Amino acid sequence: MFTMKEHWLPTVESRDIIDKYGNELIPKQLKPDHFRDYLDAHRARLGFDLDYAEKFFATGQKILEVGGLPFFLTIPLMKKYDVTTVDKITAEYSSEIVESYGVKSLNCDLDCEPIPADDNSFDGIIMNEVFEHLRGNLIFTMKEILRVLRPDGLLLMSTPNLRSAIGIRNLVFRGQAYTTMGGIYENYSYLYKIGMMGHVREYTPTEVTEFLQEIGFRIEGIIYRGCYAGSMFLNLSQYFTRIWPQFKPLFSVVARKPA
Repeated sequence: MFTMKEHWLPTVESRDIIDKYGNELIPKQLKPDHFRDYLDAHRARLGFDLDYAEKFFATGQKILEVGGLPFFLTIPLMKKYDVTTVDKITAEYSSEIVESYGVKSLNCDLDCEPIPADDNSFDGIIMNEVFEHLRGNLIFTMKEILRVLRPDGLLLMSTPNLRSAIGIRNLVFRGQAYTTMGGIYENYSYLYKIGMMGHVREYTPTEVTEFLQEIGFRIEGIIYRGCYAGSMFLNLSQYFTRIWPQFKPLFSVVARKPA
């Protein structure tokens, strides 16, 4: 199994295209202020997501993006791949975007509904920052992901790293188990604020890889992702994770469906 450490910045091309479409899409969202903040917080991560898609998928492949809303990554991906998104509130939030950009979208509650696609339908699946939001039957959901992926197809899945420097600090000194989004009440309140769950729980790389293996995936690698900046602790963490990247705030699992 390989491990990778993320670079400081995504490629210029990826940064530019994320900015271009992000700023173009924000006014079309039902809650533009929320998604403007989202773009500001996730701009670099989305640029890297685009770079990793280019690294692991061939142009023209059929890709399922799980949780496409707000389409900041979807529209750029559509320039190179045959992309379908799956989300439970796409029509409610972004019907104008779906229609005007020609987004292929499947409306599905991933917590409890089967994905409306045939077995072995997709060459690859991108599932970024969704896993930690799922609050139903996680085994059922990930078996559905495996079902619609073709044999030898690849899953790229990112999620916060609970075993990060900031996650360990929060647990030891604050008594809270989170890296990027904490508070039980705050996370559940998102259901009322924007119709989407916050983080049910954040996980360690070991937990996620062992879980995916039980589902039936073969783990090929982990990419340790994200950077720290701000307080003295975070600045020190940035230097620390250059040597020990396994303590970065996010990680992606690269997993394959056995042939």
